[in-house]
Amino acid sequence: MKQKLIEAISVVLLLCVICILEQLPTTLGTGSYQPCKYTYVQRYNDVWLDCAGNYETNKIWKHQNTLLYWGHRAVASPVQYNMHLFSNYTLKLNNVTYQYAGNYTCIKGDETLRMHCILLHDSPLLSVTTDNVDTNSSTYIVSYHNKYIFKCQATSSSEFLNLTWYVENDDMTTVITRKTSVELGQYASEATYISETDLIYTPTVPEQNITCIGEGTKSRLFSRKSVAIFVYGTIK
Repeated sequence: MKQKLIEAISVVLLLCVICILEQLPTTLGTGSYQPCKYTYVQRYNDVWLDCAGNYETNKIWKHQNTLLYWGHRAVASPVQYNMHLFSNYTLKLNNVTYQYAGNYTCIKGDETLRMHCILLHDSPLLSVTTDNVDTNSSTYIVSYHNKYIFKCQATSSSEFLNLTWYVENDDMTTVITRKTSVELGQYASEATYISETDLIYTPTVPEQNITCIGEGTKSRLFSRKSVAIFVYGTIK
């Protein structure tokens, strides 16, 4: 009697599992195609990802091949993902780091409702230097009768930057970046993009500011670095 009861319970459990599996999509989000919505996020910031069809229920959020939410039930580990899902299925990612980069997909059945491609970056760093002059922080002392080559270098974690020189009291001069290189980190997402350009400068006034401006080629990255030029001697 006891053995028959165990067998009956096993059959019921098996039927329940089959019913659940029949209700699940065989593939997640492969029934339709949505273009990826690229979003550039500065590291350690928060980002909100929307999903189409706000009034539909039982949607799925996934990051790459990792399930994040099934309906409003969190599936992924809160240790791995610092996230929150709102009632309209907007997904908020908090304090994002490099592990958050990649594709985020909102799915209903076998239909992809929205796909977000997250690209992370740090604030670009700019430096302006020149050789063979006395320098104190961002101040350079030069002489009238010499020519100087100022070097501007921009480092970014996501892309190369367009570099522009601005010399005080002169016109804005756009300089095509002459040299670019990439330094690879432990992971592909940790690459460092280096952009460099030179400015040949001849002092013509006693004091002048030189500024290098870096702007992203794909995003809204922006940074600037200025140095003050003080001239000694007389014009020849």
